[in-house]
Amino acid sequence: MKSPESEVKNSSIVTIGYISQELSPGHLSVEQVDGVITSLIENLTQETDIEIISNAIVAFLNYLLFAKKNFEIPNEKNIIFQVIFSCLEHPSLEIRVYAMQCLVEISRIYYDHLQTHIDVILRLTEDHMLKDDERVSVQAYEFWCSVSDEEVNRIKLNQPLHGFCENAMQRLFNIIQTHFLNRNAEIERLNEDCWSNVKAASCLLHNLSLCTGPILIDNVFQLIRENLQSEKTKNRDSSLLAYGSVLVTNQPKIKEIIPGSIPTLLTMLNDKSWEVRVTASWCLKKITEFHSDCLNNIELFDQFISAIIQNLNGMKRVVIQLCDCIHFIAMNLKPDLANGETSGCLSKYMGELLNQLIKLAFTKDAYDPNHNVALAAFFSMGSIIDYAPIDTYNTINNFFSDIFSAFQSTLDSKNFQKEEVRYAYQSYIATVISACAVGQKVKINIQEAASIYELLKTSFIQRQSVYEEGLMACSSLALALGQDFEPLVKDFLSYLSYGLLQWQDTSICRISINSASDLLRAMGPIMNEYIIQIIPKILDILEVNNLL
Repeated sequence: MKSPESEVKNSSIVTIGYISQELSPGHLSVEQVDGVITSLIENLTQETDIEIISNAIVAFLNYLLFAKKNFEIPNEKNIIFQVIFSCLEHPSLEIRVYAMQCLVEISRIYYDHLQTHIDVILRLTEDHMLKDDERVSVQAYEFWCSVSDEEVNRIKLNQPLHGFCENAMQRLFNIIQTHFLNRNAEIERLNEDCWSNVKAASCLLHNLSLCTGPILIDNVFQLIRENLQSEKTKNRDSSLLAYGSVLVTNQPKIKEIIPGSIPTLLTMLNDKSWEVRVTASWCLKKITEFHSDCLNNIELFDQFISAIIQNLNGMKRVVIQLCDCIHFIAMNLKPDLANGETSGCLSKYMGELLNQLIKLAFTKDAYDPNHNVALAAFFSMGSIIDYAPIDTYNTINNFFSDIFSAFQSTLDSKNFQKEEVRYAYQSYIATVISACAVGQKVKINIQEAASIYELLKTSFIQRQSVYEEGLMACSSLALALGQDFEPLVKDFLSYLSYGLLQWQDTSICRISINSASDLLRAMGPIMNEYIIQIIPKILDILEVNNLL
C-alpha cells in the first residue's frame, strides 16, 4: 500500500501532466518550465514506485514541447537525453514505450539538437527494434520515420540537413530486412488492423528512399533478387513489399528496373498466395501513381491493361488496387488536349473498361465497408471519363444509357437489401453523371437533362434531404446546358435552397454554395430574377461563426 505522501506525489504528477495539455509554450515562463522539468527528472531518477515513474515519464513527454531553452543549453540537453536513455532500460514495458515516445517527440520538435546524441540514439533504437517488445520497437521505427520526414521536407525546401538517415541507412536497412524476412504471417492475419514492425519498416523504407542515396536501392534490389522466387510466401511477399515501399522515389535506378519488373508483377497477380497477389497489385498501383511514364511502350502498356482487365474478377483487395491503377493511368497519361491531342493510350480500351467496371460495381457483395469494390469501380469509371480523349466521346455517349439505367435501378428499394447501400450507389453513380456532363463528353439536350434531373430529384425526395454528389450532378447538368437549363432552374432552386440552410452539415452547405456558383455561371443574366432566393441565404451563412 502506498503511503499518503506517495499518493499525493502521484496525484500531483498526473495533474501536472494534464495541465500541460491545456497550455501552449507561451503560457509558461522559462523558470516555470525549469521547475517542472527538474521536478519530473528527480522523480524519474530517484523514485522507485513504478506508478509514479510511469506518470512522471508521461508528464515529461508532455513538457518537452516547452523545453526549447533547455535544449539550447548543452548541459541541460544532455541531462534530458540521459534521463530518457535510462528510462529505455527500465524493466517496465510501459515506461520503455513512453521513453521511446519522448525520443519521437524530440525528433519532431528539436531535430537540430539531435546531432550530439544521434550515435547513441541509433545504437539504442537499433537494439530495441531487434530485441524489445513490438510496442517499443514500433516507437523506435517512429523515431526514424520522424527524422526522415524532417529530412525529406528539408530536401524539398532546399534547406540544410544533418544527414542522419544517410549515415544510419545501412544499419536501418538491415533491421528492416530482418523484420521483413522474419515476419509471422499468422500473427499478422490475426492483428491485421494493428500497427506492427513490418508496417513500420515499410513506412521507414519509403521515407529512406526519398532522403538517402542509391545504395539503399541496391540493397532493396539485392533483397528482391534473393527472395522473389522463394518457395516461402513471406519471402516473396517481403521482396514485393520492399519494392513497393521505394517506388515513391525518382532515383534513376528505379526508373531503369520498372519496365522489366512489370511482366513479373503481372504474373504474380496469379500467385498461389493471396498475400502475394495483394502486394503485387499494390506495387502495380505505385508504378501507375509515380512512374506511369514507364508504360509508354505500346506493347508493355497493352500487356498491362489486358492483365488488369483479366484480373478484375479476383479477390477484393486486389481488384481495388487494380481499379486504382486505372485511375492513375487515366490521370497521369491523359492526352494533351491543349496541344491538339485527340487520342490517348486508353482510347481503344475505353468501351471494354467502362463495361467491365460497371459490371464489377454491381457484382454480389461489391459494396463492403472494409473493401469497397463498388466505390473503387465507380471512382475509376469517373476518372477515365474525366480524362477521356476526344476520340472516346462517342463511346462514352453510348455508355451513358447504362449509367442512366443504373441510377434508375437505385430508386427501387427492392433492388437493395439495405438503404445505406442503395444511397451509396446513388452517390457513386451521381459522380459519374457529373463526369459525363462536364466538358460535354455526353451530348445532353434539355429533354435528356430533364429526365436525368427527375431521377436525381426522386433520390432527394426518397432521402428527404439533398446529398453532395446529387447536387453536384445537377449543377454539372446546368454547366453542360448553359441557359438551356432554364426550365429546370426554379425546381432545382428549392433543393439548392434547402442545402444552403444546412449550416450544421458543413459539407452539404459548402457544396450547395459551389452549386449556386455553378448555376449563376451557367445561366448568366437569366438568373437575375432568381438570385434573390440565393443571396439572403448565403449572407446568413456568412453570419454563422467558423462555418467556412
